[in-house]
Amino acid sequence: MLNIAAARPPFVEYKQVAFPDTKRTLELGYRVTKDVDMAFVMHPGSRDVLEIKAQDWLLQLRNKMLTGAHDAYPQEWVDQLQKKYDLWKQGLEAPVNGTHVKEWAALSPAQVQNLVAMNVLTVEDVAAMTEEALGRMMGSRLLRDQAREWLAKRDLAGNALKENDELKAQVAALTARIEAMEAKPAEAPEQPEEVPFTRPKLSVPKKAA
Repeated sequence: MLNIAAARPPFVEYKQVAFPDTKRTLELGYRVTKDVDMAFVMHPGSRDVLEIKAQDWLLQLRNKMLTGAHDAYPQEWVDQLQKKYDLWKQGLEAPVNGTHVKEWAALSPAQVQNLVAMNVLTVEDVAAMTEEALGRMMGSRLLRDQAREWLAKRDLAGNALKENDELKAQVAALTARIEAMEAKPAEAPEQPEEVPFTRPKLSVPKKAA
């Protein structure tokens, strides 16, 4: 399984491409083409592009994940890539996985454009840039270090906020419990059951004859 901390999901672009339809061409006697959904797969910062039929590729990814192959993607990645394909088929665009570089104030407009051109779309992608990606952009090593620091601070703040929310929830539950106890009327102590008093009968001795 891939190390999620050291890797990022690939950038994938889905397109329809015209392919020769050999069967129909032989039947009709002239060239016939058909539309095929293709996936163009690129890892952030890399120049290499894998061109493969989209449905075949997604099926391969899921099979590798289910069989535990050494190069299998995590289920989260497989589900995201499938969702992106499904949205593309509907004419919609899937959100990026992470914080988009356009939303990171540390970048200049030129840096944003350069990163997007390299398919480095998120701050998480910047933090995980490989040596190949670093060699394609001036000052990218500094950006990578800044991205890692920014993500670490964000995660630290997020954990503190989560702990604060949990503490608030505990205090609210305790307060509600105390208020419920105070609002409940006090129960009167149980009185002992009264036992009726029976006067004992006195026997009078008979006089002797």
